[in-house]
Amino acid sequence: MTIRVSWRYSLNLTGTVVKWLAVPLCFPLVLAMYYGEPLAPFLVTIGVAVVFGGLLERLDGEDRLGPREALLMVALTWLLVALVSAIPFIIAGRGTIAHPINAAFESMSGITTTGATVLEEFDIHARSVMMWRQLIQWLGGLGILILATAILSRLSVGGAQLMETETQYDNVDKLTPHIKDTARLIGKLYAGLTVGTTGVLYGLYLVGLAPNMHLYNAVAHAFTSVSTAGFSTEPLSIETFAPIVHWVLIVVMFLGSTSFVLMYYVLKGNVARLRNS
Repeated sequence: MTIRVSWRYSLNLTGTVVKWLAVPLCFPLVLAMYYGEPLAPFLVTIGVAVVFGGLLERLDGEDRLGPREALLMVALTWLLVALVSAIPFIIAGRGTIAHPINAAFESMSGITTTGATVLEEFDIHARSVMMWRQLIQWLGGLGILILATAILSRLSVGGAQLMETETQYDNVDKLTPHIKDTARLIGKLYAGLTVGTTGVLYGLYLVGLAPNMHLYNAVAHAFTSVSTAGFSTEPLSIETFAPIVHWVLIVVMFLGSTSFVLMYYVLKGNVARLRNS
């Protein structure tokens, strides 16, 4: 019995995801410009993502994505995105995460929202690099999956299966007629929760209840709490902040770990859906 896997097609689709990684990399790049920090870590990584992803996209194969091809595509996506995401740490060249193995570990931990870290020296790193470390958690929490599913509109029902396999969101194919629209809807909920969390945290700073929670920290900890990951820009993590911040983050992490499908129905007024789930 011969088992066929259209690996070239899987690589082609993976290349599309890797190429689009250049978009979130623009955020720390803008931060680096604002703070007057080196731009090379992000410019080089953007170039690698675009060129490498583009080369993978050029691979031609049978236009078929069955269960085997989907499994290969998911595995390659997590691996390659983690490796590309480690490049800024290496090029920045500071601290323990400048070593390629440590950089890959830190990146993989962030992308998979594991939260384990090898970072020791917090103060020596550029703010833009530390924000990238926060952002990769947010991407891993849902962003990569949403991006991949939105791109792979050719999956049809397979896209729903991919989302249900990779997340806690069941019955995603019943939200909208098209999986691409469903991906966008859940992505908006995820982004909305992130923006709302940032606003609440920064609001606590403005009214004097959280002196250390300035806008930079508010964005950074919104990324890590919504994705239920665990990285922080502070050596003492959330111990740095007032107890009210802890309670806010607890609520946000609870919401972040809740089915966004249920959240959507509740926002639409269908509270009874909670009892039937």
